[in-house]
Amino acid sequence: MKRPKRAKPLSLEQLEVWFDKAEPEPPCNGVSMLNGFLTGLAAGPVFLLPNDWMFHVIGEHEKRAFIGTRTQAVIDTIVDHYNLVAHQLTTPGRYAPVLMRTDEDDVLAGHWADGFL
Repeated sequence: MKRPKRAKPLSLEQLEVWFDKAEPEPPCNGVSMLNGFLTGLAAGPVFLLPNDWMFHVIGEHEKRAFIGTRTQAVIDTIVDHYNLVAHQLTTPGRYAPVLMRTDEDDVLAGHWADGFL
């Protein structure tokens, strides 16, 4: 029997589209909020496994994550991004939050802050 292949991780832009179109709507509303949430996890005093917090990011979609599916690619992308954030936080000057911007290039930090909180 052939093993299923893992789906390729998504870019952050593709992940943003997934958050926008996912039904039912996940608890996390986009990459900026996700980045704040993952930063809070990585900076926190206790290490938590993705199994402990993934539901708070993608909600019910977690139940449909099978190898090779789009949902599993979403989870893999989120875990990869968590690892990147954790690594960046260990080196001063490497981390920069992913913030939303308006069409006029104004910075909107609210979603990131909500995720961090």
